[in-house]
Amino acid sequence: METNQNQPPLAPPSAQPALLEQIEQFFKTYLHDKAPFHFPPSVKEFFVKFGPWFTLIAVLISIPALLVALGLTAIVMPFAMQDVARSGGFGIIGVIFSLASLALEGFALPGLFARKIQGWRFAYYAALVSTLGSLLSGEIISAVIGIVISMYVLLEIKEYYK
Repeated sequence: METNQNQPPLAPPSAQPALLEQIEQFFKTYLHDKAPFHFPPSVKEFFVKFGPWFTLIAVLISIPALLVALGLTAIVMPFAMQDVARSGGFGIIGVIFSLASLALEGFALPGLFARKIQGWRFAYYAALVSTLGSLLSGEIISAVIGIVISMYVLLEIKEYYK
């Protein structure tokens, strides 16, 4: 079997799509590299040590609340369809994105407890999905504040995950 010496070897597939890498690099540049201050190591260690526990508690508390919201949205949807542009359609979008974000946070937990980069990645994806849901629901100020805080903390602690 002959191999063609002129062809470059196949590059390994990226574990992360290029767009998500660009978004991460954007936040890293403006919220980490150019940040006027950084958390001291003791604060970072606190987030890494207790953050997964806070996330677990938040997930457990959010599950019933989101299920109730989903149920209420389903009940009022026939009435809201009369005025979808004003509220109905956006309410269900917010609930769907919240459920997706909640699922990603749940997937992140084992990796966060084990300090693995995959856990950090799921937490990163959860923050992006949550922000996208807020934007699509028309909650622009909430989305901006949420993503800035989330990304700042996530980028501060990323070095602790391997």
